[in-house]
Amino acid sequence: MYVIRYTSNSDVSRNRSYLFHGRAQITLITERYYFYKRHTLRGLHRLVFYQLPRFGKFYPELINMLSLDADQLDERKVCTLYSELDGHRLAQVLGERQAKKMFSNRQHVCVLDAE
Repeated sequence: MYVIRYTSNSDVSRNRSYLFHGRAQITLITERYYFYKRHTLRGLHRLVFYQLPRFGKFYPELINMLSLDADQLDERKVCTLYSELDGHRLAQVLGERQAKKMFSNRQHVCVLDAE
């Protein structure tokens, strides 16, 4: 399933319903779609950002859409891919101090855990 800025309203509704009822394993949305529509995506269990959002406030908004069902709390995961070129976007999401700390780290994987 995918939803882009120019997807018809009926297709968007169908895709959102599939996601909510668990009939869609993967739904791809673009930042442009979210910028213009801001629909709540119910039924999310995992998020993968292959690039940090241009607008830092989108990151927590999307993470806050993760399912809050008590029986699915262990399934909630967020994976964010970034590189040195994403320094500005990472600073918008995490703050400048945390972004510098992550880039100065020699490890290839950084894990952020929030309770």
